[in-house]
Amino acid sequence: MRNKLLLPILSAVLLFLPAASISAQDISELAQKFQDRYGKLEKQIKDMTMIQEITMVSEKGNIVSNASYYYKGEKFRMDIKTNAGQKEAMNMETTILFDGTDMWMIAPFMGKKKISEKDQQQYQKDRSWKWWSDLAKNGKITGIEKIGDRNCYVIEYVSDKDDKKGATAPFTKMWIDMDNLVQVKAEMMVEKKKKAVVLYSDFRKVPGNWEMAFKTEMFAEKDNQLISTVIVKSVDVNKGVADALFEIGKTEKKAGFKDVFKGMAPGGD
Repeated sequence: MRNKLLLPILSAVLLFLPAASISAQDISELAQKFQDRYGKLEKQIKDMTMIQEITMVSEKGNIVSNASYYYKGEKFRMDIKTNAGQKEAMNMETTILFDGTDMWMIAPFMGKKKISEKDQQQYQKDRSWKWWSDLAKNGKITGIEKIGDRNCYVIEYVSDKDDKKGATAPFTKMWIDMDNLVQVKAEMMVEKKKKAVVLYSDFRKVPGNWEMAFKTEMFAEKDNQLISTVIVKSVDVNKGVADALFEIGKTEKKAGFKDVFKGMAPGGD
């Protein structure tokens, strides 16, 4: 479950507002608004680097990971470093890399592995700055609700049984600010069909006059227990991301079995 929740990852009082004349057809109009606002921005962004700190809540102690995301055109790379739980132990590193054609996973013990087209969906949905691209797919506006001081569209999603690629929407329900068109809240299914609630906060302007949530919290819907917190540490746009980062043959060697247990047992140095 930890690995699924690590990939790029909530209590508010809601005031329900009448949905008025909102219909399912309005989702296409909303999608067009996103394209008008973000489409031009997407063309301006040649490359982007984003650094996050991810904290997974555990009864045995929180697990903190550092994630680095690199975007350049259609290419994408995500590096995650997670400590094995011992202060002396070396960080375990995992890389997800899309070179423009194929997607790969590079991790300890398994080396390099090509990811199937179907399994790519769970990693592609983590491209958080392009989350609106599939807004109209299998979604419909079901109402308007207020979260804090934000009036939001409520969008619900259903799986497409005819999708041969097995693609599914990352969320089952989403709340989008009607004025700024940013995610404010979402619902999604996690391990064993358990529902989680995601809250977005600490909105800030980033290069390109783009508003982004710098804090994301995930809670279990059943008992409202915090599952994880994601804090954006930095966002850099058009600073020049090296092409070599997306070349599968030039990625660095990951920590292996001996490295993971280094310092945890006698002779582990």
